[in-house]
Amino acid sequence: VITVATFNDERSAPDHSAIGKRVKSDGSEIKAVSQLMQPGQAVAAVMKDFFYKHGYTVYGGIPEWDLSERAIDSRWGMLLIGGEIEDLSVVCTSNFADVQYEATVRLRVVFADVQRKKILYTRTLESSSTYRHVRFQKERMEQELNAALSTAVEKMFEDDKVARLIEEMTSIRSESIKY
Repeated sequence: VITVATFNDERSAPDHSAIGKRVKSDGSEIKAVSQLMQPGQAVAAVMKDFFYKHGYTVYGGIPEWDLSERAIDSRWGMLLIGGEIEDLSVVCTSNFADVQYEATVRLRVVFADVQRKKILYTRTLESSSTYRHVRFQKERMEQELNAALSTAVEKMFEDDKVARLIEEMTSIRSESIKY
């Protein structure tokens, strides 16, 4: 079982519900706020969904974890994944000709062995996307941020060490069930 914990929001912005802004052609700014869930929960949900879609057994909840070994709960299965949000934003800049959307994601991901209460590996994931269009669309801001976040999560599996670690931790569980 893989458990994905809420990602701790370590961005320097004072308002952690803010996920970006729209800059109008006159220079005025409108803050973009996550309306469904806090950014840390949203990142965890995307990561959890990614594992589920790739055939892994995923713990139902999304617990809070401070990334310390002492805070690992033995009920969280075999592999615990959590981390920190270092950057998660989308900026939409309008001018008279077009609108540009720029999304950036930077996550520090921590992998831990639940049963041994030991951190195994830490990896930084980064992604960005840019899109130009003729008019502003709120949905496009969401799409660009989601695309950058999904790309960052996919990069996790490009790291051979991460792939081996996930395979080893999930196969340990499979082997222990056979006996």
